[in-house]
Amino acid sequence: MNTLESLAGFVSRLRYEDITPAAVHQVKLSLADATGCMIYGSKSEHARNVKRSFQIFASTSGSRVFFEDWKAPASFAALINGAMISSMAYDDLHHGATVHCGCIAVPAALAALGLQEDAVSGKDFVTALTAAYETMIRVAYSIMPEVRIRGYHPASVAAPFCSSAAVSKILKLDEEKTLHAIGIAGGLGSGLMSAQLSSDIHGMQAPYAGIHGIHGAIMSKNGVHGVRELLDDTYGSFLNTISGKHDDSWLKSVGDGKFECQGLGIKYYPTAGSVSSALDGVSAILEENSLRPDDIEEIVVRVNKSVFLHCGFDYVPGPVSGAQMNIAYCVAALLVCHEVSAAQFEPDVILNPEVAKKMALVHVVHDESMDNMGKDFGYYTKIEARANGKTFRKEIIHPKGSAQNPLSQQEVKHKFLAQCKGVIADRDLVDSIFESIMNIENIKDVQTIFDIIK
Repeated sequence: MNTLESLAGFVSRLRYEDITPAAVHQVKLSLADATGCMIYGSKSEHARNVKRSFQIFASTSGSRVFFEDWKAPASFAALINGAMISSMAYDDLHHGATVHCGCIAVPAALAALGLQEDAVSGKDFVTALTAAYETMIRVAYSIMPEVRIRGYHPASVAAPFCSSAAVSKILKLDEEKTLHAIGIAGGLGSGLMSAQLSSDIHGMQAPYAGIHGIHGAIMSKNGVHGVRELLDDTYGSFLNTISGKHDDSWLKSVGDGKFECQGLGIKYYPTAGSVSSALDGVSAILEENSLRPDDIEEIVVRVNKSVFLHCGFDYVPGPVSGAQMNIAYCVAALLVCHEVSAAQFEPDVILNPEVAKKMALVHVVHDESMDNMGKDFGYYTKIEARANGKTFRKEIIHPKGSAQNPLSQQEVKHKFLAQCKGVIADRDLVDSIFESIMNIENIKDVQTIFDIIK
């Protein structure tokens, strides 16, 4: 049995009863958070532009586009809904694998509901998401950090694996057709990290790549074959080509009873996950030493090579994604505004000369001693702050919102309620949506939950 056969077997055979309670809970939290991010993102200019771009495919049939009175083919509906989820870089993050799963798996699974005549139960929906998350995380583990150092967007590279797993489960494809669905889609992901510098597409690269997984499942259902050797050590195969330094043990051990999706994190800041440790560290230095932001004379942030390339670039004010991905900008915004929320990525803050002045005090440094420390140290950050003639230091290994430093269910709900504010006026309805998702295993038809989101 080769690696793809093993992976497809895991996806095809996975049952709700096989999933650990901890994994089920984390998947439900991720689903709730992705739903909140989609609701919040629906009002963004980015989402409106994406909808306008694909409205030419509008139809009375197909899959639902949320907050619109038209539908679209499943792949485009998933892209649009996924773009809403990821529009403010506020969606879930697996800190070890450095991928966002919710903006791929959730819209793909929702779009697949439009391809399936039978009702999909809450348990089956959670099972599909778990299969998708587990697949994406293990693929990312296999190719990180080399894939990001090379300049690829890890979430976009792994997205087709995720969406093909989700849709294969919803469509109830057998093991062989699941293999071909993944084998068709897995090699089609892409996305370059340069998108964060001067474009509006960074947040939609992964949802766009996820289209291939939906197409892969549909084609496989209709008899099209994929690459069976996709994950083997052969010429042109995925692991060899996309990442010269790979570790396929993560894929070979899938189905061993351990669920890596238990490590899903819910973001505390609407920024790149690689920025969050620096924000935690600077905030702690200010609070623990009773310092005012104006006391700061210099801040040095030390990170590994992968984080430095991703978030240590020289920032020039431009698209929102560049600000969200940049450590110096986010730290400066924290010093000026005393918080980092969605408001800190509005034009009046991005172009604020006071933020520019504070940015000049922040220096991001690649510390070679922090390279190759392993997956648990991917966001390890050392902060040195000079203030009032003294130097203050802080080290952050696990930022707030990571699996090792998680948000509580109540904190996730607080974030959900805040995201819905201004979009869904009925507070009781918002409460009902969240609680229904957290009790989704008792729902016979998940469509009933999502039908009330308008």
